[in-house]
Amino acid sequence: MTKTLFAVLLLGLAASASERYVHGRGSATDADQSRARSEALQQAKDNLENACSNGHILSPQVTKDNCNMAGPGSVTCTVEITATCSTE
Repeated sequence: MTKTLFAVLLLGLAASASERYVHGRGSATDADQSRARSEALQQAKDNLENACSNGHILSPQVTKDNCNMAGPGSVTCTVEITATCSTE
């Protein structure tokens, strides 16, 4: 009986803790490329935190970091961060 109860408790704990992949994306346009990249990165971080608001972010990695000319004198940068969201 004790072993069965222990096994059920372990299964319950395993079911309550889950992990999922989450993404945060940011985009910004500016005349200065480093400022556009910085703003896009901050947006991506904020969006990643929102995607994992009830958990812990594990192993975040920048999976996309592109800057392209958006017009005369301006650059648009896009940054995407992928991570694992662990909820316990």
